[in-house]
Amino acid sequence: MATTSLLRANIGVLKQKLDLITALQQKFGPKQASIRFAEVCPIVGASVGQHFRHSIDHMELVVNNIAENKENKEYNNKIVEIHYDIRVRGRDDESNMDAAEERILGVKRLLEEGIDALESSSSQEIVKVNNNSNNKEEEEEEEEEEEEGNNNKPVLACFMLSGDPAEGEYMLSSTIGRELGFAAHHTIHHLAMVKIITTHTLKLLPSNALPEDFGRAPSTVVHDKSAKHVNQINTK
Repeated sequence: MATTSLLRANIGVLKQKLDLITALQQKFGPKQASIRFAEVCPIVGASVGQHFRHSIDHMELVVNNIAENKENKEYNNKIVEIHYDIRVRGRDDESNMDAAEERILGVKRLLEEGIDALESSSSQEIVKVNNNSNNKEEEEEEEEEEEEGNNNKPVLACFMLSGDPAEGEYMLSSTIGRELGFAAHHTIHHLAMVKIITTHTLKLLPSNALPEDFGRAPSTVVHDKSAKHVNQINTK
């Protein structure tokens, strides 16, 4: 998958978070919405805000890694470590909806800047190709390799996989592309939990207040669309 597609996937789940914030604000007003945002679900044991904070922690670590190192000439020559469990719990964006929105928009902006940079680079490559038509295929292959190279940048994904402090972190070989995919996938699953909290457990919003695909895995969306299409054909 192209790096731009991975970046857009992360932007897509951030937009779902912003949709929920908007829905809560429209129903309760800014002050009450922030209170509801921080209300702990008695079954799950966490609030919408805590799910938002936790999931964006992971995404922000990957995105910041890319943003901070894009101008670093040594970046491509070393394996970067991403420590997912070294993060701040109980921060302001768990209970303050404005702070959460600001953080979401900040990460979304970095993702959009990444897309702009890639598209700008692609446009420059197209100009080079047009100016040297004899090497068109070669230039296109180099562009594809560069794009794939961004995905294949090796990293170490570091997690705690045991409740025993003596175990410490496990370092798993990965790539930037894989971690971008993980960040989006991880967020979707937390949004699924958020949807249950907001529409069923705490009953903050009716189900139709959120986008139809809110918190749903892309594979499920594709499957349901395919099944619906087959049913439509069978009923004709």
